[in-house]
Amino acid sequence: MEIIHKTVDPAAAKLQVLQEDDGAGYLEGYASTFGNVDEQNETVSRGAFAKTLRERLKKRAIKLVDSHAVNHGSKAIIGVVEEAREDDAGLWIKARFSSAPSAQEVRTKVREGILDSLSIGYQVIKDDVKDGVRVLKELRLFEVSVVAWPANTQALISAVKRVVPVTTFALAPLDTPWNGNRARQSLQRWIGGDPTEWGQEEWQRYSRGFLWYDSENANRLGSYYFPVVTVINGEPMYVFRGVAAALAALRGARGAGSGPWESDADAIERQIRRLYDRFEQPFPEKDADIDYEDIAPIQMPLPKQEAGGWQAASIALALEARARRIRTEIR
Repeated sequence: MEIIHKTVDPAAAKLQVLQEDDGAGYLEGYASTFGNVDEQNETVSRGAFAKTLRERLKKRAIKLVDSHAVNHGSKAIIGVVEEAREDDAGLWIKARFSSAPSAQEVRTKVREGILDSLSIGYQVIKDDVKDGVRVLKELRLFEVSVVAWPANTQALISAVKRVVPVTTFALAPLDTPWNGNRARQSLQRWIGGDPTEWGQEEWQRYSRGFLWYDSENANRLGSYYFPVVTVINGEPMYVFRGVAAALAALRGARGAGSGPWESDADAIERQIRRLYDRFEQPFPEKDADIDYEDIAPIQMPLPKQEAGGWQAASIALALEARARRIRTEIR
């Protein structure tokens, strides 16, 4: 039996360590993402993990491993996956660390940002080939490993918690109008209920409409930036004019080029580039003038903290957004 390993991009992994009552700690993040074609020219389809989660999760048969080193014996097993589910982005997992020193060493490195990615060990059960790409339709999951990322930059390390990966949401027609505030409201209605009573799952669903959020204050509406999704006839959809407005704001339109997301700017731009590719639109290079036509700018939330630094920049952007519209031309 061949066990294959596949690593997820750190920006998509959103890896983070949680402290809970027993002190040993938990890890959560995306062990696999859906829809993207990786370096092996493969893509994982949603539902690929459904059967294996039903069969193996409650048995605690999916282990947390250090760098796939299962051939090193039990020392490499640093925990166990206790929760897992598929959503629009991919396979989200929550794993408990062992209290053993070897496991706590890995946990410390994740908290320090030295290790920032997850990888899965699996067996292919069903696959297919479509347009030259291997589509993995059913996988048997044996383990999730914490691994090093070979091209580690500060943007990628920061992005582990905050940058939202592109999902499989449908695309709205190219000429669909955009308004950031209305997009936020439509997402809130789509999730339903009072945001003050939302749990982790509701906030995760809400985050899919944005490109960046403050993970330390993830239960606040004002912590979500760069909206690019609106809900049309009950279905969340990417809107190209929102994507274009996000790129304009990220690159400094109307003073929006600095903010709490600044260290993650490169990772955010990579997600925007993926959306341009999905819409089959040419991606403007950094030295190009971006002109847009009749697109309402991103409505950044007014921060509640004292004005200063990025807070002042966000306030300036919000005030100007209310007075003017970014004139743009979609090419």
